[in-house]
Amino acid sequence: MNENTPYLVNNRETAKRRVLLENHLISAQLSHDLNYVIARGSDMFGPGVIVSTMGSTIFRNALAGRSSTLMGDIDLPHTYTYSKDFAYAMEQLGTSDKATGGVWHVPSAPTLTTNQFLDLIYTQAGTLKKVRRLGKSTLNFMGIFNAQIRAVKREKLYQFENPFVSDHSKFSKTFPEQITPHDTAIKETLDWFSSY
Repeated sequence: MNENTPYLVNNRETAKRRVLLENHLISAQLSHDLNYVIARGSDMFGPGVIVSTMGSTIFRNALAGRSSTLMGDIDLPHTYTYSKDFAYAMEQLGTSDKATGGVWHVPSAPTLTTNQFLDLIYTQAGTLKKVRRLGKSTLNFMGIFNAQIRAVKREKLYQFENPFVSDHSKFSKTFPEQITPHDTAIKETLDWFSSY
């Protein structure tokens, strides 16, 4: 997907909010009240990233040798964005007139499957990878009793039922990019969680 890919969400309210926000930003810029940039990253991970598909639960489980629970098909390609790379991209976008008024996908390391990404995490943690997969029927059942699971399924499951690959070529053609290799990013993240 690139910057021109339409929103694909299963929740009309979320889609409406995103479109409304972008329309407000565009209107404000046209009336010269605001310059804006929209930076989009894929699922975030890194030091300090707590609530994310690849947040504290996954990294803490890997460090402790416990199993991780994920929804959808973990054998599909999925782009993960390192938080420090996102911060670097935000700095580039926020200080350049070339970025004003645009939507930008921030650079991410090469896309892997979620399963391959988990292999890297557990290998660097020095523990055996154990994964529990939650399919749609399990999430449907759990959602009966848990509103948070119901919301996550509605908002995010589509990202794990199809390839979820982010194209940052627009950024790469315009700005110098900083992409931390997965091994380095995962090591820094594990180090942070082991001392946090």
